[in-house]
Amino acid sequence: MKLAALVPFAYGAATRYRSPRDFAYLVATQWIPGVWLVFRLGGTDPVAALALYAAGYLAFIALYEIGYLVNDTWDARRHPDARRRFPYELDALYIGAFIAVRLGVWLLLTVLYPPRFGEVNWLVLCGVLVVVFAIHNITHLTYLRIASFVQLCMIRFIAPVAYGLTSDAFLTIMAICSLFYLHFRYLVYLESKGFLLLPQRKQPTFNFLQLAVFTPFVLLLTVVTRETVILEVFAYFSTLYAAYGGVKPDVRHQRRLACRSGSAR
Repeated sequence: MKLAALVPFAYGAATRYRSPRDFAYLVATQWIPGVWLVFRLGGTDPVAALALYAAGYLAFIALYEIGYLVNDTWDARRHPDARRRFPYELDALYIGAFIAVRLGVWLLLTVLYPPRFGEVNWLVLCGVLVVVFAIHNITHLTYLRIASFVQLCMIRFIAPVAYGLTSDAFLTIMAICSLFYLHFRYLVYLESKGFLLLPQRKQPTFNFLQLAVFTPFVLLLTVVTRETVILEVFAYFSTLYAAYGGVKPDVRHQRRLACRSGSAR
């Protein structure tokens, strides 16, 4: 597994998507709507849209996993209650190879398969990702990490989509991300850090009803932007959340919060 994790996305799969449920969440909330957005807003056929999104995701995750590695090694040492996500010791040679492989993949995709987003726009977006992830790892104040988490969460959804589209679609993608993806990830993050007590989040109808409340604003965006894809993604997430039936309790987070409370006493 250690050598396999040198391949982009393999490290994230080993440390963040450990169960079929985690992977299904990634596919359902990012990959499927992401490919659909590239298809609908990019004027391409479905196969081309899939290829563009795949290239964008690979280029994005290549940079993002460097931030993961820093978070799991250097930053984790500063927090006594941090999880050990990767069960192997990482020496300088491995870390160097890890970074070199990812920078190489990112460079090849950026140069040999230029993003439709525009090279300058893509470079700025990737630069923002690096800066925000650095801030997220450098600060040890959890309440400040909320702001960096919000930005990382948005980039995680937006970057692979933006890669395959022109900059004209950027604000539409941001609006869709904010309403249908970021809002729910933000609630989970706040609860996991002990900033929010929201037991209703475990109810089967919670996500669906939260999304339903956004209906007036979704209609406003659709009218103003004249983009029916907003309604299409809204219908998709509404169906997904209605069928999903809520969020199961995260036992690992509950245990960590209990340990923090015990140590505080």
